[in-house]
Amino acid sequence: MVLSGEERCDIADPATLGSPFRENTDFKGYHGKAEQSVILRPDNFMVVFPGDAHRLKIAVDQPESIVKVVFKVLVYEEE
Repeated sequence: MVLSGEERCDIADPATLGSPFRENTDFKGYHGKAEQSVILRPDNFMVVFPGDAHRLKIAVDQPESIVKVVFKVLVYEEE
């Protein structure tokens, strides 16, 4: 959830992107074109699921500082 400032977030299906994987982190360095873009402003929020590729912190009009709250929820499947 954005508290101040604004940022653009790009979203794409990971199957359409190149993805070098980094071990022991939840970061995958995807590269490719976005399928959708969302502008987040104060009081806006976005839910991103584990299978979504997303790129954050893209300047909208000009670079600016943003303040946001990020929650990560552990998702697992029962055996």
